[in-house]
Amino acid sequence: HGLVRNLHSSVSTIQWAVTGYVLATAIAVTFSSWLLNQFDGKKVFLAGEIIFAFGSVLSALAINAQFLIGARLIQGFAGGIIMPLLTTLLVQTAGQKVMGQMMAT
Repeated sequence: HGLVRNLHSSVSTIQWAVTGYVLATAIAVTFSSWLLNQFDGKKVFLAGEIIFAFGSVLSALAINAQFLIGARLIQGFAGGIIMPLLTTLLVQTAGQKVMGQMMAT
C-alpha cells in the first residue's frame, strides 16, 4: 500500500509496474540470441547491466505511477537480455563440461 499512497494511485495501476516488467522481460528474451549473434556478447551484457541500472535509478525517482511503470519496462527489457545472455556467456567461457558445477555454485 506504500506505493499506492506515495504515488497517489490505485492498486490496479501499481500492478502494471510488475506486469510491465514481466512482459518486457519476455519480449527481450526473444531478442537476446539475435543480439548475441550481431554483437559481442560481453558488450551486450554490459549494455544490459547499464540499462538495468538506469531503469533502477528511474524507478527510485518515480514521481507518479506512470513514470514507475515506464522505468520498470526499461528494467524488464534489460533483465530479459541479461538473464539468457549470462548463461550463454558462461557456457562459452567455461565450456559445457563444467557447466553443471558452475550452475550448482
